[in-house]
Amino acid sequence: MNNRFILILLLLAASFVAWTYIHYQYQESKKLRLDQLAQLPVYVYLEDEALADSLSGELRQLGQIQKVEFSPGIDAAKEIVKSYGLDVTEATLRNYDFPHVLTLLFKPELLSFPARDKALKMISARGISSVDIDTQEAAWKLCKQELTQLRGRWTASTLFIAVALFLLAFFVRFYLYLEEKLLNLGAKQDLLTAMQARKSRFRQSLLLFLIPALLSPLLYYFLVAVGTVKPLVDWQFFCIQAGTVLAGILASHLLIKGREQLSIWDFEPPAADSPL
Repeated sequence: MNNRFILILLLLAASFVAWTYIHYQYQESKKLRLDQLAQLPVYVYLEDEALADSLSGELRQLGQIQKVEFSPGIDAAKEIVKSYGLDVTEATLRNYDFPHVLTLLFKPELLSFPARDKALKMISARGISSVDIDTQEAAWKLCKQELTQLRGRWTASTLFIAVALFLLAFFVRFYLYLEEKLLNLGAKQDLLTAMQARKSRFRQSLLLFLIPALLSPLLYYFLVAVGTVKPLVDWQFFCIQAGTVLAGILASHLLIKGREQLSIWDFEPPAADSPL
């Protein structure tokens, strides 16, 4: 293993670590926007406490709803007075009838978007007017648009990086093959030498696959274990990385094999004055 090959391994490994870092930043941005969903509750105002109880039980069946909070009308009014510092006594508040409030809090997941739509349909099916539902539609719509744009940028960047690293693995493997051929230019190879060259080529290809494919996830999970980064990258991403470098090496191997087969038939015809 010469120094040039070691530098090539380090280049591939560093490229895959950089790819993991870019993907981690995407997951971090995605989590930040999803966390905003937990801060965008849906409020439902009801006059009938019995209806509020039955509706609460039905809504809790949705897996993406994190919490359903019920606040009696008088308690909700007290909270508003306290929050805004209004000069209104509790005795004054008791002279009025305030609607009860159901507060729906959603989990920071992509599935919370369809779950919210389903929850709103369930509420409307109970005959509750849209006037009595604070959906925070604008905030939810903005959050969804940001996630959609973020996903589009991630898809484009991931596709570009995957193609670039596929080509890098492909040309690195082919470069090593050409380097080997140049070193042995003009030398005749017997069967044993040819077999040893194939074994050496296989070991190089194995290292070109294993070092980048294993170093990236091992480094990431180590940083997760020591608490330096959060566990945001799933194992499927590392499978994509491994598949990228493996595909590049295999494609190069097929090209090399094709060239070697053609070289068998690459011979010079005998001269015109040859007895043969």
